Amino acid sequence: MVFWAVTETNLGSIAVPADLVQRTLSGRCVAVIGSGPSQNAGIPGWRGALRKIVTWAGEQGFSLADLDEIQRMLDDQSADLLTIAAELFEQLGKTRYRHALAAVFRPGDVRPTAAHGCLATIPFAGIITTNYDKLMEIALTTAGIDHIVLTQQQPAELNEVIGGDRFFLLKAHGDIDNIDTVVLGTKDYQKLLLNNAYQSCISHIFSQYTVLFVGFSLTDPDLQLTLNMSRAVFEGNTPNHYAVIEKPGPINARRFQRDHGITLLPYERSDDTHPEVGEFLRELREKVSEKRTQQPQVVIVMEAQRSAAAELEELERERGALGPAEHLRRLVGVCQRLWQDGARKQAWTSVIGPFGRHAAALPNEERVRLSVEVSIMAIEDAGPMRAAELLRDLQPIVDQLGDSQLQFSFWDMWARCLLGIHDLQGAKAAIDRAIAVAPGHPARLTIEARGAEACLLSGRLREVTDFRGT
Repeated sequence: MVFWAVTETNLGSIAVPADLVQRTLSGRCVAVIGSGPSQNAGIPGWRGALRKIVTWAGEQGFSLADLDEIQRMLDDQSADLLTIAAELFEQLGKTRYRHALAAVFRPGDVRPTAAHGCLATIPFAGIITTNYDKLMEIALTTAGIDHIVLTQQQPAELNEVIGGDRFFLLKAHGDIDNIDTVVLGTKDYQKLLLNNAYQSCISHIFSQYTVLFVGFSLTDPDLQLTLNMSRAVFEGNTPNHYAVIEKPGPINARRFQRDHGITLLPYERSDDTHPEVGEFLRELREKVSEKRTQQPQVVIVMEAQRSAAAELEELERERGALGPAEHLRRLVGVCQRLWQDGARKQAWTSVIGPFGRHAAALPNEERVRLSVEVSIMAIEDAGPMRAAELLRDLQPIVDQLGDSQLQFSFWDMWARCLLGIHDLQGAKAAIDRAIAVAPGHPARLTIEARGAEACLLSGRLREVTDFRGT
């Protein structure tokens, strides 16, 4: 059953449902982020973006046909923004349109807001954003959250989301760094409706996870598309879903809930930055943290073990149909959740044998990434020598990768292993490799300090400075 109620006591603040806290704590909640947080950072929403594209065209000396009508439509709050976007695309052409989008959605002076930072540190299973900008990626990286970034045009990666192996950031309507993925116009939306891989992914998420919408208005075209694509799923027996929405009128509220089955969490904004949304996210994060600390660790571990046992049995039954690579992906995901919930011994022993036998079946980039993740479990539970065995043969592969962040992670982990077995010379070489591939990485100072500390603890004082200032 869904409900909506606004009283004098909750017009400003937004109550955090206990069910939402529990689903987030258990790793069964996905956030869907609209343009709100990005607008607060200085990136325009739909109507503002179209205005800026019109302005950009004028600055470039390009004369738009029927400019007065376009301006009137932009001033009309009931006008179809998709129609305006399609018209601008056709008039400007693909190349000019790309340049216009880049100018609008990737300005050089914007940074993630506090809301982005809060979203990055709430333990969601993943985040879906309809924004093209890079702010959510920056916030996740800054918070040290390991994640995969994908768009609606990557069927293999969308299937990985369905497998539930890793925290994901799904840019559902494209990425500004790949203009061909950007959804902004009627034809783009029609293509998205026919994208079977994307529809399957969205259907899986809405049927298996609680979904929390943040940063949308009820009339947002992005929100309407997402809801229309998942309408069939909502009509079934699915988890509760929630939407943080500025106080809607009663008719819109009823239709939103009855048509889509989502519980509204309404608020009345105090200013144009919608601070109530940020406060709600902070409160959700705090309540999840409090709930985790209140639960005895033994209870958390037992619940995790029971859940994992069922998943491992199901994986074993499906192993033949999945094939070695897909089976391994899902196995690593299960064991990572076990590890995070405290059942470390079971996590490690469940994954190490199959990983050693089948890691070669994975594509090179994924093999390196998962090897690093498994080695993190290994170094904590079985020691640095065992972790090093997982990484030792991958160095030639790492050098061929195009992902500098993944290369940095590998060399960082390799350095940790070598420091653990007191190979300071090898560790220094690994740290140098990490810095060489990603000199601006946020963890650069951390790995330099780790090497210097190892020298201090081993009494090799003269070598301390070799690990700093490289």
